[in-house]
Amino acid sequence: MELELVCRDGHRIPVRLNMVGVRDRQGAYQGYWATARDISAEKRLEAQLLQAQKLESLGTLVGGIAHDFNNMLTAILGYAQLLLGQANQEDRFYEHLQQIEVLSQRAADVVQQLLTFSREGTSRQRRLLLHPLLKEIGKLLQRMIPENIEVEMHLAAEDLAIEADPTQLQQVVMNLVVNARDAMPEGGQLRIETARVKLDESFCRAHPNLRPGDYVRLRVSDTGVGIPPDIQRRIFDPFFTTKEAGKGTGLGLPVVYGIVKNHGGAVEVESEVGRGTTIALYFPLVEKPAEVERASSAEVKGGSETILLVEDEPTVLELARAALEHYGYQVLTAQNGVEAIATYRDHGSEIALVILDVVMPKLGGRETFRELQRIDPGVKAILASGYDTSESLVNELLQSGVCGLVRKPYQIQELAQAVRQVLDQSMVEDRKEALTKNKTPHPPHPFFGLI
Repeated sequence: MELELVCRDGHRIPVRLNMVGVRDRQGAYQGYWATARDISAEKRLEAQLLQAQKLESLGTLVGGIAHDFNNMLTAILGYAQLLLGQANQEDRFYEHLQQIEVLSQRAADVVQQLLTFSREGTSRQRRLLLHPLLKEIGKLLQRMIPENIEVEMHLAAEDLAIEADPTQLQQVVMNLVVNARDAMPEGGQLRIETARVKLDESFCRAHPNLRPGDYVRLRVSDTGVGIPPDIQRRIFDPFFTTKEAGKGTGLGLPVVYGIVKNHGGAVEVESEVGRGTTIALYFPLVEKPAEVERASSAEVKGGSETILLVEDEPTVLELARAALEHYGYQVLTAQNGVEAIATYRDHGSEIALVILDVVMPKLGGRETFRELQRIDPGVKAILASGYDTSESLVNELLQSGVCGLVRKPYQIQELAQAVRQVLDQSMVEDRKEALTKNKTPHPPHPFFGLI
């Protein structure tokens, strides 16, 4: 049988009790021989397995609804931006439109957070130096943390490199910092520190996805109210929160858990009521030099080319059409893959680019693209997806000839920028081809090139 033993200090230990009866020579019972084995490690592994199963189940659910939610949010966000572009700041409804835009983006963020912690994917990992990122986050903390909280940052002497998505890693740190801040309403100390550590087999047995070796430990500590033991078991459950209604989504720590796990790491929590909480994150150390990220600041430009827009959701179809026409493009529309193929057969010589929804009735986006390639091997296409799209799938699409992918809910500027990037790249490739053949460059035709 299993039961809990209470130590002198009040600490409870789960044990498995085995008992064997002791008989005398005549067969009469004299008593029992009992052994109690500490099964704390087994219980921790069971809890981790249960947590993984819950996240897997939720991931299946979220993946199913994300497409529909993102379609609706694409339309709401896009129409708000179109109206904002036509309105004056003095108009009485201008602030209302801004609120619609902000709240739509928040809703989109919630969907993305659900996808982030509940399944792998959408992570753009690369080698990066951890300390510059933390220093940038430190600047943001000046606006987030009240003056009665002292912030300390203790970074390892050597700059540590990990394989990570910088956006997701920033989200992880910010989530932990916000939780620490909220745990210290009367003030206190917030500490962020890094260290290079070597994890052995004993440590990794408690975290099955880790392997012994060198890791980066990132710890966020506070001197707040602490977390009671009964609540600690639930802090990674989605939508579980101890905050007041309207002050927490219950996704902060589940998102941290999901991101760290998808980065091949682990999370450990130490907390004592009245003394504070320390959350330690472990990431595999990368010895090779980290890449330097270069941000793009290209302006969004329009054009006059003809674009075939294929989308089965009427509201998104009309929104994308209006957005592209706003930027000067000529737009042909189709509501499924079969219509798109028929339209391309009739107007293929005019169409510079095709925008395809990934999931559609009758014929999906990828299948439609393959059919269009049979008609015109040089067809240019961008896929739009409301589902969680893994990096491996994106690479597969690019290798098949797709020029790019936009994720819903997209902003109209993002769509316009993706379109212009493909068309401009096509023009460059067309001119290079003409020069290679020693011919006078003919007017650019956007059926060449890949982004």
